Amino acid sequence: MTKRTKPAFHRLRRLTVVGGFMDGVDVEFVAGLNCIIGGRGTGKTTLLEFARYALDLIRDDTNSRRSTQGLIDHNLGGGRIRLTIETKDGLMYIVSRTAGEESIVLDSKGNPTDISLSSGGLFGADIYSQNDIESIADDLLSQLALIDNFEADTIRADNLEIQRTVSALKSNAHECAEAQKMIAGLSDELSTLKVLEAKLKEFKATSGEDADAVNKAQEQKAQRDREKRAITAALESLAEYA
Repeated sequence: MTKRTKPAFHRLRRLTVVGGFMDGVDVEFVAGLNCIIGGRGTGKTTLLEFARYALDLIRDDTNSRRSTQGLIDHNLGGGRIRLTIETKDGLMYIVSRTAGEESIVLDSKGNPTDISLSSGGLFGADIYSQNDIESIADDLLSQLALIDNFEADTIRADNLEIQRTVSALKSNAHECAEAQKMIAGLSDELSTLKVLEAKLKEFKATSGEDADAVNKAQEQKAQRDREKRAITAALESLAEYA
């Protein structure tokens, strides 16, 4: 028995319709290229849109969404799409969806899971109708977006790194602003210090030139204070004997 190898990419394995106007449709997909051949009105586009609808990959523009929803309502009716998918990790799931409801992800045995397709990461597919291809051919931005899909993981990682860098730059900008405030405050203090140093130099210069006169004046003042205290004490003593 040969060991089953994991696919290197996501795969559509099977699409069935239960109930509704297209009850009994059952299409299996093989690995690699699948060609759907048929005349006009045989359901080629419907099959493609059923797969896209089940995976919730309808284009965001209003016209495409309205057109696809109209096709689903008309051709699916009250039926249910069951799309079997295989992830690139080899895990099998069944995506079930009816018209007007959200997709439900089941495990390979048909049991409901809490997995949501809208969260991304489980399964990815690029599905284009004939009109989509014609629109892409006429629009350079759409062509660029199509090319980017081939490096989606790399671009996602680059965008995440850009976000981290921008966040770090914003943080650095805040720290720089705080540092500038601190520098401004220190500059003011430095200016005040220079003024004080200049006054101190003036005081030292005066003290150096008139030191003797200042000291003599201080001694004379001290002598007068002592004489005043002595006279006051003598007067108080005389008052006691008066």
